[in-house]
Amino acid sequence: MVAPANAEGGLIVVGIWGNAVEGIGPNERMENGWRQAGRDFARPPVPARFERLPCINRRGSPDHLLVIEVEASEHIHENARGEVLLRIGDENRRLGPIEAT
Repeated sequence: MVAPANAEGGLIVVGIWGNAVEGIGPNERMENGWRQAGRDFARPPVPARFERLPCINRRGSPDHLLVIEVEASEHIHENARGEVLLRIGDENRRLGPIEAT
């Protein structure tokens, strides 16, 4: 969540692995973990919007995806390890101290 907040924002979709739709199942604990991650593991906290979308998982069962919308921030965010990440293309890049300012 830190990397897209430090860049142009973006969407994170939880429940897709590789090219397969896994869904998030009834795991409320995992979903709550994602909902709290932007506050618990980022400084300053990363605001985000969450939406559950119905889907059919790869086993053919009804399921849900969790879509997290992270907006571009005017602040520089770091993760709990003190790393500043920036989303560039399809990867997160760790910035050094000079780049992070």
